[in-house]
Amino acid sequence: MSTTQQHHQTAVVPQLRRRPVWAVGGGAGVMTGGLLLTVATVLEAGLGEAATDSAVALFGAFYLAAVVVHAAAVLPLALGSTGSNGICGRRMLGTVALLSFGAVFLMSQVTYWVLSYGGGGSESAWILTAAGVAQLLLLLTASTVIVAARVAAGAARWAFPGLTAAAVVAGVAVTTASDPAVITGALLFSTCSQVAAGAVLLTGRDRTAASSPA
Repeated sequence: MSTTQQHHQTAVVPQLRRRPVWAVGGGAGVMTGGLLLTVATVLEAGLGEAATDSAVALFGAFYLAAVVVHAAAVLPLALGSTGSNGICGRRMLGTVALLSFGAVFLMSQVTYWVLSYGGGGSESAWILTAAGVAQLLLLLTASTVIVAARVAAGAARWAFPGLTAAAVVAGVAVTTASDPAVITGALLFSTCSQVAAGAVLLTGRDRTAASSPA
């Protein structure tokens, strides 16, 4: 084996190891959760008063799977592989905001399912409103810290701010619209933005790795 080939192989190995856990695990989770939630949104739009139990069950399977995957994706995003090398680095505010967002998201989505399809009472709907506001504040906090921390290089650094902006637009549309088609369109806009953000995160690298010579 020539010296040039040996140098090439030793250069490739570190390159393969530069993919951070927050990018691989978090990005894949956000993208997969977004895809599942897109399917669930389409299925829910087709449910009517005469929806069969099997149709509701199919929607529920995709919806709850999406919720679990999204909530699980927060763990590698926030903690990385060591608990301190997530996308926020050592900035505890961002890490706590991400973990809290995952917990509130999981709680609110399960609550929505119970209230809408599990026989829960509408008098508890205020929980969804409060949870929605909390999620937005936590997402905004995490996005700000991610940008300031500069752990992620390139477009991955801006994936969460973009996701936050899309969530705001979709939330306003869903809250103010009365046309089911508009509401469904806003929800699909939100889920597709999740897929896009996940894809961007999945290709992300740590800034130190991206700036070092190959």
